[in-house]
Amino acid sequence: MPSYNYELKGMIVPRISFLDRLCDAVGPISLAYFRSEMAIENKLGEEGFDPVTQADKEIETSLRKMIENEFPKDGILGEEFGEKIGSSGWRWIIDPIDGTRSYITGRPTWGILIALQHEGYSVAGVMDQPFTGERFIAREGIATLQHQGEIKELKVRGCVSLEKAIIHTTAPHNIGHLGRRKKVEEIISSSKMARVTQDGYTWCMLAFGGIDAVVDHWNLMPYDIQPMIPIIEAAGGIITHWDGREVRGGGRILAAGDRRVHQQLLDLLSGEDL
Repeated sequence: MPSYNYELKGMIVPRISFLDRLCDAVGPISLAYFRSEMAIENKLGEEGFDPVTQADKEIETSLRKMIENEFPKDGILGEEFGEKIGSSGWRWIIDPIDGTRSYITGRPTWGILIALQHEGYSVAGVMDQPFTGERFIAREGIATLQHQGEIKELKVRGCVSLEKAIIHTTAPHNIGHLGRRKKVEEIISSSKMARVTQDGYTWCMLAFGGIDAVVDHWNLMPYDIQPMIPIIEAAGGIITHWDGREVRGGGRILAAGDRRVHQQLLDLLSGEDL
């Protein structure tokens, strides 16, 4: 990713400070529904299960209203209500509840995701977890964890090889594509330890230095991954597509804290139409 011109303070500072206000405003909505009875809709009908809750809808509605009031010329892309085209060169990307399956089952690995883009590049991002009181946020090239009044700078950890790495990936039995399933199984068997849980919290643990790599076989949407890119990169990590291309939208994503592990994973994922 090309370096961002952070000298444009007059435009970026009001927006990146706005990230905290956005999270503060909608966190209580998420907590009002969490671990309580709630209506759950299935966006896929009989074709599968993709849940959406009232919390998802209320959070995105509130975020959109706040952004439109503060920055009316900015674009907005949200999971639940689609895209509003802007004219300012700035765009907000929203996943109101990332990890809805975890949310509806009471597991605290979900989060509110927001990315701020300028001319197509995510220059700031946040993953807010109101239940644990953790806010993982990246702005102006610095990633931090805000928790209980303290601010800790995020930094990935070094790892010399995949065999010494702790990774998070997709459960192989959920991968229908035979070639991709075999690749993920090989990665799991080659690593020191593998976990098969996901959600936005996982990517934040990479930036935190708790794990070494994330390999996600799903075709992620922009709102799934764009908020994570600034957090991982500002913490010193690398995030790409499986084939090493830059992540400008979504897709199958690979991230690592150490470039040596990232390269080994790229090598394992090459040589086949995946």
